[in-house]
Amino acid sequence: GGMPCCRQGKAFGSFVEGCCPPPFECPSLLIVGDVLALALIAGVGTLGRPFGVTVGWVLQGFVLAWGLWVPSMWIVGGIFVVLWFFAVRNGSRIDALRAERAAESDGTGADN
Repeated sequence: GGMPCCRQGKAFGSFVEGCCPPPFECPSLLIVGDVLALALIAGVGTLGRPFGVTVGWVLQGFVLAWGLWVPSMWIVGGIFVVLWFFAVRNGSRIDALRAERAAESDGTGADN
């Protein structure tokens, strides 16, 4: 046995591990996954803006929620949430260090 969408998901080489829960069909899941991937790529453009990190967290939440339909996304999404956390944390540390250096140089352009 198995449901047709299970075979279809494996034929497309997707990460669909189980059968698609109703009311979803595998092609629908692939389309939603593609839209999520495009949203993540577009989200990169917001990182220089004040709301960029918030957009990133919201998108990471969608990646984790994707695990409800594609179980392997719990693992993959979890890895990316951890990576996002460290990127945000270390990025803010680097920004603070740069601001500190800029304040120490008093605008003389000295690079110490």
